[in-house]
Amino acid sequence: MSPSCICDKIMHVVGGVYQEVCLRPAWNALFGSGGRAAMSIAALSDEVVLHCYFEDASSLPLDSYRDHGIQLSLTRRDSGIAFAYFHPLSAPHLHPPISIQHEPIQVRGEAVLRFGFIEGDAIVSAKRAVFDPQGTKEIQDFFSNGSSAEQLALVLNEAELNLRASGATLIETAGEIIRRKQANVVVIKRGIRGATVVDALERSFDVPSFRSPTVFKIGTGDVFSALFAFFWAKQGQEPETAAYRASAGVAIYADTKRLPLRSTAHDYNPVTGPTRGRVQVVGARDTLGRHYVFEEAKHRLRELGVAIQGDLATGRSERPSAILIIADGLSQEAVQTILASHKNIPVVLLDEVQAGEGLSNLHVECTVSDFTTALYHAAWATMV
Repeated sequence: MSPSCICDKIMHVVGGVYQEVCLRPAWNALFGSGGRAAMSIAALSDEVVLHCYFEDASSLPLDSYRDHGIQLSLTRRDSGIAFAYFHPLSAPHLHPPISIQHEPIQVRGEAVLRFGFIEGDAIVSAKRAVFDPQGTKEIQDFFSNGSSAEQLALVLNEAELNLRASGATLIETAGEIIRRKQANVVVIKRGIRGATVVDALERSFDVPSFRSPTVFKIGTGDVFSALFAFFWAKQGQEPETAAYRASAGVAIYADTKRLPLRSTAHDYNPVTGPTRGRVQVVGARDTLGRHYVFEEAKHRLRELGVAIQGDLATGRSERPSAILIIADGLSQEAVQTILASHKNIPVVLLDEVQAGEGLSNLHVECTVSDFTTALYHAAWATMV
């Protein structure tokens, strides 16, 4: 046990519980950041208390939390809140629109994970706190609402940290946050590139992502923050160790969708280094639906930080680092032609229907049926 281990058995999680609906792949679950985080560590921590707003304490969907030993501290809100996704990388639709801000939830504990809310706020007093603000438009300072912590870890994605940019690089910006005593540790979630940890001495540590066979993206950031909070705030592990184990746990969740996590041990390969080169996206565009998927794939790859070479028809001579083939509307002969002209280049084949035996016999290194998984594997292929 680490000498700085928090002796209190309780891990407090304060965050939203929302309905989540996704069209492809099909998903309908009551999670949200707070709910998913509490469920993630329910089998790891001796005791987990979830503090959240909710409309009905007797609601049957809450029983799954109680069944896993999670204690619920509920503050009433007027109605349920839902996020609807077209696919896991799409921007969610929020329903209903939030017009009322409820009174802040008060939480006191030795180890506390605090998320940002859309329907209210949380005032936290902790020995060790982790704050994931969950926002890309306006980043709230942890201490601005009266929250306090002897030690604070701030968990942000790159977009959120860019809103605070005061240095030439993200690491310099994180160092500035630490020098201003706005946090003791800053963890930057970097998607396909894993994470970067900047500690109290302003040392930086790169943490890899892990190549899971399937990538279910909804809530991976929640799982990361939950596991990091458990290992750092509750168990007192070094922040870079906590982040590494959190990244490993994310891969398990992304691959299986199963919670709670009982271990972060796995056999997935780490992915390290920057993206190199470009991804070539190839697909039919003879219908609106096919053209939409083609353009959406390029758009979401760019959001992942991957450069796109464009269509093969552009005639560019530069060889891509990886090829993403969208099978819908392409014949076996068309795919074979693409493979023959781009040998020794990693190929990811997105075959959602998986109805044609011909495509299954093409011996493509990576064939998947899920849109998000295909994009992640294509992106990771540029990092090898």
